[in-house]
Amino acid sequence: MPAGMPGIVAKGQIVRALDAVLDDRAKRAELHTRLSAKESNGAFAESLIEIASDSNLFGLSRQEVQHLKEDWFALQGSYWPRHQPTAIVVRLGLIQAIEVARRTEPNQEDWPIDCYWVCTGDAFQVTACAGPGQITVMLLTPPPPVSDRIPSTYTGWTKTEAIYTARPRSRGPGEHQTSADQDYVEFVQPLREN
Repeated sequence: MPAGMPGIVAKGQIVRALDAVLDDRAKRAELHTRLSAKESNGAFAESLIEIASDSNLFGLSRQEVQHLKEDWFALQGSYWPRHQPTAIVVRLGLIQAIEVARRTEPNQEDWPIDCYWVCTGDAFQVTACAGPGQITVMLLTPPPPVSDRIPSTYTGWTKTEAIYTARPRSRGPGEHQTSADQDYVEFVQPLREN
């Protein structure tokens, strides 16, 4: 992680749209079917971008779909070129999460799924955590190549997300702690677009 770049835990508009699909029983089933469908040659029937572009399913704007296509999934020029192809990781991670959420007892609904984007470290993975009563999905990525400390990046972002983080304050290389522990902890809450 670059110096001064704290980890980020957020929803964001795209992850909130994914949550909405996963919260709707019929849309969740449709998403699972479309993510899993293959052609006779073994290739997936639709790309992840084609599925995300379906306004009846996700309702994403053109800009949001373009952001996914260029910044997340493009083999060249994406945020994480060393981790490509990321689309297959997201696809198979979502299939796995939906299947983990399935209840096997008769007449019981599937577990709810709650998704978060966790931006830290140098891994690109989708993790589904089965807890009591719900599945928590974490899309783990390295930090994007834009700083969360550039104000213009967040122009128009005024609402807070219900995510609360305590983390060490950033220290530069070779710096050491000289005061009490609480002086080196910051409490943050991410902003989101209106």
